[in-house]
Amino acid sequence: MAYLLASLALLDYRQDWKRRRLTVAVGGAFSALAVFTHPITALLLLLFGLHDIWCSRRQMAALLKDTLWAAVGGIAGTAVLAIVSRMVGGRFFFFLADTTVFSRSLNGFGANYRYDLVDWVPAAYRLAPPLALLILGGILVIQCKEPNIRALALRGLSMAAGVGLFLLLWDYGVGGAMLQSSFYASYMIVGQALIVGALAAYASRHIKHHLVTVITTGTIAVAFALAIYGYTTTIWSLVGAELGHLLTWAALGVAFAIAGALVFSRLALAGLILLLASTMVAGLLNHDTRRIFNTHDSVDFVTTFRSTIKVANFVNRHVGPDERLLFWFQRDEMSRREAPRSAFTLYTLRYRDNYLLLNYWDSLVAVWLWDRALLGSNMPALTVDELNNLRAFEGQTSVVTLCLNEVACNNAAAALGDYGFDVTGNEKIAVDTGYLPMTAVLYKLSRHR
Repeated sequence: MAYLLASLALLDYRQDWKRRRLTVAVGGAFSALAVFTHPITALLLLLFGLHDIWCSRRQMAALLKDTLWAAVGGIAGTAVLAIVSRMVGGRFFFFLADTTVFSRSLNGFGANYRYDLVDWVPAAYRLAPPLALLILGGILVIQCKEPNIRALALRGLSMAAGVGLFLLLWDYGVGGAMLQSSFYASYMIVGQALIVGALAAYASRHIKHHLVTVITTGTIAVAFALAIYGYTTTIWSLVGAELGHLLTWAALGVAFAIAGALVFSRLALAGLILLLASTMVAGLLNHDTRRIFNTHDSVDFVTTFRSTIKVANFVNRHVGPDERLLFWFQRDEMSRREAPRSAFTLYTLRYRDNYLLLNYWDSLVAVWLWDRALLGSNMPALTVDELNNLRAFEGQTSVVTLCLNEVACNNAAAALGDYGFDVTGNEKIAVDTGYLPMTAVLYKLSRHR
């Protein structure tokens, strides 16, 4: 997101041409960084460009020059990434390292992870702000006569609606699970921010002291955020026990409606503050992002980050570049321990008709691309497919076992011997960084008998 915002700001530079060439080129480089971080940013860049072409009063020659210099910057940014990839042992054409990801996505593989709408929409209060802002942005485009404000609102509408429509069509046209994910849906925030900016500009028509107003509005917004975020668990309990989904949606709808009515009146500042406050409340109430809040039941994720770094350093010391690396653990062992704070540490993933209760160990193995490096999650048992996968590799394999009780890791070594492998080595490390104390034991499998 940071790369995307930087690229949009640079590409929108409107000053003299000599300085603009370098600025647009740097914007193109940041665009490349954004796209290679996540391809969905290409959609936002495309929507941004189409809006610029549609609304710009510049001549086509100037637009072509911008496109050329942006392309030069994009190619330069890609070349830098390619060189860095080679320096760390990767492929020069790093974007071709795993083309199966694209083919599987285009074939609708993501639909295996999709929940039914009734399972996630009622608690997805994060959808309230984009829906409200799309309506308010549309009204602003129709009602406002100031061309710059209309252009900003139209750009926000195109980017927010474009992303939302893309996610919807991808999920139910191609086959995916994007809209249900707060990560993918968050890309609508760029367009939403532009709509809020346009509404703020429209509201400023009735304001004389702009600096004082900005300071006042910001102070009120920050004070409100601090006030409600100090009572997160109380608010969650109230909504869950008393209001329910229907009344919560109704309350948010009324709040956004009042805010919209005020924005288009002489009480525009009050409407803008209410709009920001309603957005904060919707974000606080949203169910699938509650783990980001620091409450007395939550986890200090700095500790899990330190644990991950410790295990990664351990692996790098003991696993050679030509060895296959696999992880093995008993998922239920960690999930049972984390049950009291499951809202912050456990995540239910649907895959076809199965529901997997993922925990920190899954997040740890995700550093090595999760299922690509996962031997199994029911240690010391292996399914037929898992055992065949283990036997398929001719070279040496390193298996890192994860356990809360070291006895479980020792039993895993015995099980590997029973499966017909020569097991050597037992390098181990105690991982106690403030999170749950655990042990990682590494075994070398030299051959299969």
